[in-house]
Amino acid sequence: MSQPQGQTKVFDRAVSLMDNIMFSKEAIGVNELARLCNFNVTTAYRVLQILCDKGWIYKNHENRYLVGYKLSNISIKRNFYKALSEVAHYTMKRISKQAFQAVNLVIRENEKCYILHQTRTERIVDYVPPVGTSIPIYASACGKVLLANTPNIVRDLIIDSLEMIPLTSNTLVDRDDLLKELNACRENGFALDRHESQQGGFCIAVPIVSNTQEVIAAISFSGIIGNVPQEEIDRYCEILKKASKEISENLFRLENEV
Repeated sequence: MSQPQGQTKVFDRAVSLMDNIMFSKEAIGVNELARLCNFNVTTAYRVLQILCDKGWIYKNHENRYLVGYKLSNISIKRNFYKALSEVAHYTMKRISKQAFQAVNLVIRENEKCYILHQTRTERIVDYVPPVGTSIPIYASACGKVLLANTPNIVRDLIIDSLEMIPLTSNTLVDRDDLLKELNACRENGFALDRHESQQGGFCIAVPIVSNTQEVIAAISFSGIIGNVPQEEIDRYCEILKKASKEISENLFRLENEV
């Protein structure tokens, strides 16, 4: 059954816009996109707004367009992650100073988790691995947040592919124990690393959620040493959840163009 002509035109325009955004080496403006696609600026802007709303593309603070988090799953991710890091930095810097703890921003690629961005304290030693470090998805707070919010089929495939090596005496290496932990994480909206990835280390993480309610990253207070009382966990969790909401709102806020 053929699509109505109007719907076909909108689809063709959307594909044309996305093609030009994907293959651009830098963020690109609406006027240039309209010229490249050979239709007027008003039409280009209207279709771009729809694509932004759905998460296919992202508009930065200069009102220029980049690959969005959905397209980044099937194409190059660097532009979207660059925008995420840029927006998250100022929130992370503020809460790092507020709590006097290092803050990590972590993403997942298949079964691997990487530190995308971080803010550090002024401590001489803060026990936090550097940006770019791969962290264990089954034994870190951010890893568990990202794994818990992955579709069940993919989650199970990831777990089946893992060699869950005990990194400390507290590391969860039993599949059923890990699944219980992930279910609790999804229900409570945060995860803990209770000396599981490094001896004596404690971390707490929450998800960062897109404007279409998909988890795109995790943010954590990391490298805390020793035991943390429940009231302190609650305080850290509240700070992180507010920070996560702020980052998401800043990242996906659509600014009106004249």
